[in-house]
Amino acid sequence: MKKISGTLKTDLAQYYELEAFSQFSSDLDESTKKTLKRGKIIVEALKQKQNSPYKLWQEVVLTTAATSGELEKYEVNDITNKLTDLLLYFETKHKDLIDKIEKEKALSDEIKADLKKYISHFYAN
Repeated sequence: MKKISGTLKTDLAQYYELEAFSQFSSDLDESTKKTLKRGKIIVEALKQKQNSPYKLWQEVVLTTAATSGELEKYEVNDITNKLTDLLLYFETKHKDLIDKIEKEKALSDEIKADLKKYISHFYAN
């Protein structure tokens, strides 16, 4: 999880800082808007149902998707559904990768490359 969440802390810190300041301003530049949207996407990706924590592979897939930038083309209201669809896609099409993540419990370069490739392919459709 440490390897995959590298920019997650920084992105969230920037988001919370900008969110606090943006409440007082109605005129935001594009960079600020993009950072705020990215933060909202990450927050949505980290939400879990009560008493139903994610499995390791789900956390890895969702964190990778949230930090990859692939979700930024969608409205924030659609993110939860897009992430749910992504998990279903991995469960049905890439069970071998799920097994590899759960077995190795480490993020090898091969796993990371496959994750990015499959996530990019999924959101390209």
